[in-house]
Amino acid sequence: MGKSILVTGGAGFIGSHLVDALVLAGHVVVVVDDLSVGKKMFLNKGARFSKKDIRSESMDALFKKYQFDWVFHLAAHKSIRHSLEHPSYDADINIMGSLNIIELAVKYGVERLIFPSSAAVYGNCPTIPSHENINVYPISPYGISKYSIELYLNFLREHRGLCSAALRFSSVYGPRQDTSGDAGVIAVFVHKVIKGETPTVFGDGTQSRDFVFVGDIVRAAILAAESSYCGVVNVGTNHEISLNMLLDSMRRASGKNFKVEYADWVPGEIRRSLLDNSLAQRVLGWAPEVSLDEGLRRTFEYFRAK
Repeated sequence: MGKSILVTGGAGFIGSHLVDALVLAGHVVVVVDDLSVGKKMFLNKGARFSKKDIRSESMDALFKKYQFDWVFHLAAHKSIRHSLEHPSYDADINIMGSLNIIELAVKYGVERLIFPSSAAVYGNCPTIPSHENINVYPISPYGISKYSIELYLNFLREHRGLCSAALRFSSVYGPRQDTSGDAGVIAVFVHKVIKGETPTVFGDGTQSRDFVFVGDIVRAAILAAESSYCGVVNVGTNHEISLNMLLDSMRRASGKNFKVEYADWVPGEIRRSLLDNSLAQRVLGWAPEVSLDEGLRRTFEYFRAK
């Protein structure tokens, strides 16, 4: 018999892919999304939808009605650059909103809560690849809010018995990603290349990321819910790719020898990001399956068809 599952942010980029997989597996899935970023067109028709703000008191009635077994809390304010200018706004959604969901999970006895943390908690960490036991150095309000929720989950696990896993996602990309913001550099670049525009790199292009395909992220989230593991775990490919290397891969995937503009570095951005995924392999049985070249091919294919 399927689980009763809540997915906040289930009309968004990662959330909608997750909902698709959960519905396909036969679970009863409830999506909460305020559609400020998520899109109705991404909503799975097999899921039940409630348009709500995660900070709303009406969330209590939803938990009471459905008695969720699992909660995937993906709703968030995701713009690092916006968080630099508006830290209180970021904290209101990413900390206070998250605490509302987490406290309701405790109140109604949720079995498993899965929280998408971020490689942003590591900041400009001197240890590369970064593993879960090193000190973290978040350098943006976004990264600070993610780490704050990790600490709250630790507290509630020890004192309230909430079994949760915080998945530190590296740089996620793929179909349905927003092309208008700063959160998904691959989606922004792909969109510009398809339109014949020139991508802009902030910095000299030597900054690096660990790019992971959204389908691999969805598998990790479901494996985390199915497991008994509680704590933080990195979810990345363990492959470091500079933006200049990424652009070369995109030229191959697109078949276009496009040019690039370089602009000033943006404060608050991380210079290098690479996640050690050995713990995920041990405790979740997870490893990435989609290569960067294959992921880029699928992403270009999706955006060309739009």
